[in-house]
Formats: sequence, C-alpha cells, structure tokens
Amino acid sequence: MSQPTDDEAPDQPAELDSRGRRVHAPIQPRSGLTVSTALPQAEVQPTTWLSIWRAAALLGLVGLVLGFLAVWKPDTPTERLARVTPMPAQVDPKTPTSDPYHAAWVRGLHAYGEGKYGQAEKHLRAALALEAAHAEAYLYLGSALLLQKQVDPAIESLSMAVSLASAPEYWEESRWQLAQAFLLEGSPDPAGALLRDIIRDGRRHRSEATEQLTQVQELFPHIRKARP
Repeated sequence: MSQPTDDEAPDQPAELDSRGRRVHAPIQPRSGLTVSTALPQAEVQPTTWLSIWRAAALLGLVGLVLGFLAVWKPDTPTERLARVTPMPAQVDPKTPTSDPYHAAWVRGLHAYGEGKYGQAEKHLRAALALEAAHAEAYLYLGSALLLQKQVDPAIESLSMAVSLASAPEYWEESRWQLAQAFLLEGSPDPAGALLRDIIRDGRRHRSEATEQLTQVQELFPHIRKARP
C-alpha cells in the first residue's frame, strides 16, 4: 500500500453527528500556504499637477463665458447706421489758462486731439466740476465717452450740451453727436427728431443727416409719418 504524499492529507476517521450523519471536516490548507480573505485593492493614482491645471483652466473658461454673457448685448437694428467719428479739436491760442476751468479744458482738448479719450474724459470732468455751464465741455466729454463705447453716460453728457448750446457750431454738433448715441442705443425716434432739426437748421451735417434719416426710415417706416 502506497504512502500518502505531502500533497495528500492522510485519511482521518469520519465524524458523526447526534443522528449518525457523517460530518465533513473543514478543508485544511496545504502546508506552507497562507489564505487571505482580503479583497483586492485598486491602485490609487496620485493627483498630478496636470490634472489640477486642467481643472483650473476649465473653471477659468467657464468664468470668461459667464462674464461675456453678463455684459453682452445683441446688436440693435440702428447700431450699424451710427457714424461715430472724432470731432476737430483745436485749442485757441488766446484761451487763458490761468484760471482752473480753462486749464482743465485745454488739457482735455489736447488729450482729445491726440486720441487719448480716457485722459480727455478725466480733464473734462474736472473742468465741469469747476464750472458746469459750458456746452463745449459737455460736447467733447460726450464725444470722448461715445468713442469709448460708453453710450449711456455719453447720452447724458450730450443731452446737457444740447440744452446749453447757443453758438451755432455747438448747437448743430451736439445734436449730431447725440443722434449717433441714440442710434447706438437703439432709439430711432429721438435720433430721427434730432436729424430733422439738423436738416432744417444745420449746415455742416445737413447732407449726412438727410442720408441717415432716410436709412432710419427704411428700418422704421412709422418715423416717416412724424412731422418734419
């Protein structure tokens, strides 16, 4: 009779329960083997700097999109009709600069003529803070704001210029600039009224106003019925 090898467990007497049924003994592991009941663990990958930068870039992109949507406004039908151009800016050499108002006014006009509209706005506001009843300062301030795409404050300033202007050149130019601001805002009715004023009593912008009013009326036929 052959002897059991190391891989074979020797015969053991069977165990019986109280009813005489055979009870199987638990299987014993082979000698030298260790049985583990732990579940296999997935390998944890460390967070890399690349992942962090990707997440930061994604958040930055989302912030830019939300910021754009917060300030974006759709184009108005009359915006493409507006003609926003700088006005001539010449400083009269006889202008006194000894008093604070005229000193600020001259600095603002110089900055405007050089295309530095932010600086011009700063100096013209300083001039108006000293003396507010000057149509020319409101006119150039409104134009500087308009050239910076600041339509609402430009309308406010140019409206003051219209109300204060008495000299013919300021009377017409303030109305022309304000009409352009209203077109940028998308307000064709007040723009049309100002253009009709220029057609009736203006000189420098009369032909431009006539052409522009026709373009406005093509988009908004109800303006044709308004009294010229």
